[in-house]
Amino acid sequence: MPYFSVYFQLENGLISSSQNLHFFNKLPVLKRTFSAKISNFASNILRLETVYITRREHFNAAHKLWREEWSDEKNEEVFGKCSNKNWHGHNFELFVTVKGEPNPETGFVINLKDLSVIIKELVIEEVDHKNLNLDVPFLKGKLASTENLAIEIWKIIDAPIQEAGGQLCKIKLVETENNYVEYFGGKEPF
Repeated sequence: MPYFSVYFQLENGLISSSQNLHFFNKLPVLKRTFSAKISNFASNILRLETVYITRREHFNAAHKLWREEWSDEKNEEVFGKCSNKNWHGHNFELFVTVKGEPNPETGFVINLKDLSVIIKELVIEEVDHKNLNLDVPFLKGKLASTENLAIEIWKIIDAPIQEAGGQLCKIKLVETENNYVEYFGGKEPF
């Protein structure tokens, strides 16, 4: 049986689910007959050279977690010290992970200089030494949580990263040494 037929049959459900794989493993003759072809096909035909590369940037910003429609007591109860009326600040670390296949000419998934410019011009310049609640246009009308900040950063840099040849796959935003957020564009990471 040609490799593509085996793959086509795999894709059409013969052994595509874990239940069917379990069934397939119980058939030693079939397994011996096709496992070498499947393994060879998967490693040679479907092999992807996906590489993940991460750029780290840093910024300082102030914010408070506060809902205007709630009482002072409820804000304190839900957000604790983060609801301080006089704000509080963080030294944020932003990690942007991009994936792709290395360009055969450069060996790069994305030129890190280009990635750095995208992050600095579109994000860092907008948030560094700013009040996230008051000074950052892309957070207007949103609670200035680290989670919301990570989502908005994704929205801003996703298209420019694609134009530069990469695929954005993760934003990691470190708020404190104990707290960070990872965002995968609304998709499950694994």
